[in-house]
Amino acid sequence: ARYYHGGAMLQEIVIPVLTVSEMKGKHLEKSEINQVGISLIGTYKKIVTNISRVEFIQTDAVSERLKPRTLKVSLRDGNDLISDEKMITFDSASSSIDERKKSVSLTIKTGQKFDNKKEYYLVLRNADDDTEYDRISLIIDIAFANDF
Repeated sequence: ARYYHGGAMLQEIVIPVLTVSEMKGKHLEKSEINQVGISLIGTYKKIVTNISRVEFIQTDAVSERLKPRTLKVSLRDGNDLISDEKMITFDSASSSIDERKKSVSLTIKTGQKFDNKKEYYLVLRNADDDTEYDRISLIIDIAFANDF
Protein backbone atom coordinates (compact mmCIF):
# COMPACT_ATOMS: atom_id res chain seq x y z
CA ALA A 1 0.00 0.00 0.00
CA ARG A 2 2.01 2.82 -1.29
CA TYR A 3 0.56 6.31 -1.19
CA TYR A 4 1.69 8.63 -3.91
CA HIS A 5 1.29 12.37 -3.44
CA GLY A 6 1.21 14.18 -6.74
CA GLY A 7 2.98 17.30 -5.49
CA ALA A 8 2.00 20.44 -3.68
CA MET A 9 -1.64 21.39 -3.95
CA LEU A 10 -2.84 24.98 -4.17
CA GLN A 11 -4.50 24.91 -0.73
CA GLU A 12 -1.22 23.69 0.78
CA ILE A 13 0.78 26.66 -0.52
CA VAL A 14 -1.54 29.70 -0.58
CA ILE A 15 -2.27 31.57 2.63
CA PRO A 16 -5.41 33.72 2.50
CA VAL A 17 -4.94 37.36 3.54
CA LEU A 18 -7.94 39.36 4.77
CA THR A 19 -7.91 43.14 4.67
CA VAL A 20 -10.28 44.82 7.13
CA SER A 21 -11.01 48.53 6.98
CA GLU A 22 -13.16 50.68 9.25
CA MET A 23 -16.36 52.04 7.70
CA LYS A 24 -16.61 55.81 7.50
CA GLY A 25 -19.13 58.45 6.50
CA LYS A 26 -22.23 57.34 4.64
CA HIS A 27 -21.39 53.65 4.84
CA LEU A 28 -21.12 53.83 8.64
CA GLU A 29 -24.46 55.67 8.90
CA LYS A 30 -26.17 52.99 6.79
CA SER A 31 -24.87 50.18 9.01
CA GLU A 32 -25.86 51.74 12.35
CA ILE A 33 -29.12 50.86 14.06
CA ASN A 34 -31.18 54.02 14.55
CA GLN A 35 -34.72 54.96 15.49
CA VAL A 36 -37.32 55.96 12.90
CA GLY A 37 -37.66 59.62 11.94
CA ILE A 38 -40.73 61.72 12.75
CA SER A 39 -42.09 64.80 10.96
CA LEU A 40 -44.96 67.16 11.70
CA ILE A 41 -47.68 67.08 9.04
CA GLY A 42 -48.62 70.51 7.73
CA THR A 43 -47.82 73.90 9.17
CA TYR A 44 -48.53 74.29 12.83
CA LYS A 45 -47.98 77.98 13.55
CA LYS A 46 -50.99 79.18 15.55
CA ILE A 47 -53.23 77.72 18.27
CA VAL A 48 -56.70 79.28 18.63
CA THR A 49 -58.47 76.80 20.95
CA ASN A 50 -57.69 75.11 24.27
CA ILE A 51 -57.53 71.70 22.60
CA SER A 52 -55.12 71.28 19.70
CA ARG A 53 -54.77 68.25 17.48
CA VAL A 54 -51.30 67.65 16.11
CA GLU A 55 -50.57 65.11 13.38
CA PHE A 56 -47.23 63.40 12.78
CA ILE A 57 -45.85 61.03 10.20
CA GLN A 58 -43.25 58.34 10.72
CA THR A 59 -40.81 58.99 7.85
CA ASP A 60 -39.47 55.42 7.64
CA ALA A 61 -40.94 51.99 8.30
CA VAL A 62 -39.60 50.01 11.26
CA SER A 63 -37.05 47.48 10.02
CA GLU A 64 -33.96 45.56 11.05
CA ARG A 65 -31.90 48.79 11.04
CA LEU A 66 -34.66 51.21 12.17
CA LYS A 67 -36.23 50.72 15.57
CA PRO A 68 -39.49 52.23 16.95
CA ARG A 69 -39.41 55.66 18.62
CA THR A 70 -41.54 56.82 21.58
CA LEU A 71 -41.95 60.56 22.07
CA LYS A 72 -43.44 62.78 24.77
CA VAL A 73 -45.36 65.63 23.09
CA SER A 74 -46.25 68.86 24.92
CA LEU A 75 -46.69 72.61 24.57
CA ARG A 76 -44.17 74.73 26.46
CA ASP A 77 -43.39 78.32 27.36
CA GLY A 78 -39.61 78.10 27.25
CA ASN A 79 -39.18 74.98 29.39
CA ASP A 80 -42.39 75.45 31.44
CA LEU A 81 -45.19 73.01 30.65
CA ILE A 82 -48.41 74.79 29.56
CA SER A 83 -50.38 71.74 28.37
CA ASP A 84 -50.74 68.10 29.20
CA GLU A 85 -47.94 65.82 28.04
CA LYS A 86 -48.84 62.85 25.86
CA MET A 87 -46.75 59.83 24.89
CA ILE A 88 -46.94 58.52 21.36
CA THR A 89 -45.13 55.49 19.90
CA PHE A 90 -44.15 55.29 16.25
CA ASP A 91 -43.75 51.57 15.55
CA SER A 92 -45.33 50.91 12.16
CA ALA A 93 -43.52 48.50 9.84
CA SER A 94 -45.93 49.28 7.00
CA SER A 95 -44.65 50.65 3.71
CA SER A 96 -47.89 52.65 3.32
CA ILE A 97 -47.48 56.27 4.41
CA ASP A 98 -51.14 56.49 5.49
CA GLU A 99 -50.61 53.70 8.03
CA ARG A 100 -47.62 55.54 9.54
CA LYS A 101 -49.61 58.67 10.51
CA LYS A 102 -50.39 59.33 14.17
CA SER A 103 -52.14 62.21 15.91
CA VAL A 104 -52.34 63.51 19.45
CA SER A 105 -54.65 66.05 21.13
CA LEU A 106 -53.07 68.45 23.59
CA THR A 107 -55.16 70.38 26.12
CA ILE A 108 -53.82 73.73 27.31
CA LYS A 109 -54.01 74.20 31.08
CA THR A 110 -56.91 76.47 32.09
CA GLY A 111 -56.55 79.81 33.82
CA GLN A 112 -53.50 80.97 31.87
CA LYS A 113 -53.13 84.15 29.83
CA PHE A 114 -51.12 84.02 26.63
CA ASP A 115 -49.39 86.84 24.79
CA ASN A 116 -50.24 86.49 21.09
CA LYS A 117 -46.92 88.09 20.14
CA LYS A 118 -44.78 85.69 22.19
CA GLU A 119 -43.38 82.42 20.85
CA TYR A 120 -44.40 79.18 22.52
CA TYR A 121 -43.16 75.73 21.53
CA LEU A 122 -44.43 72.32 20.54
CA VAL A 123 -41.75 70.12 22.11
CA LEU A 124 -41.02 66.50 21.21
CA ARG A 125 -38.83 64.59 23.70
CA ASN A 126 -37.50 61.04 23.47
CA ALA A 127 -39.28 59.01 26.14
CA ASP A 128 -36.34 56.72 26.89
CA ASP A 129 -33.71 59.35 27.78
CA ASP A 130 -35.76 62.62 27.90
CA THR A 131 -33.57 64.33 25.28
CA GLU A 132 -35.23 66.85 23.01
CA TYR A 133 -36.03 65.45 19.56
CA ASP A 134 -37.61 68.58 18.04
CA ARG A 135 -38.88 72.03 19.05
CA ILE A 136 -41.36 73.86 16.81
CA SER A 137 -42.21 77.51 17.50
CA LEU A 138 -45.83 78.68 17.41
CA ILE A 139 -48.17 81.42 18.65
CA ILE A 140 -51.09 80.93 21.03
CA ASP A 141 -54.02 83.28 20.33
CA ILE A 142 -57.07 82.07 22.27
CA ALA A 143 -59.88 84.63 22.07
CA PHE A 144 -62.32 82.86 24.41
CA ALA A 145 -61.18 80.37 27.03
CA ASN A 146 -62.99 77.06 27.03
CA ASP A 147 -63.15 75.64 30.57
CA PHE A 148 -64.61 72.26 29.56
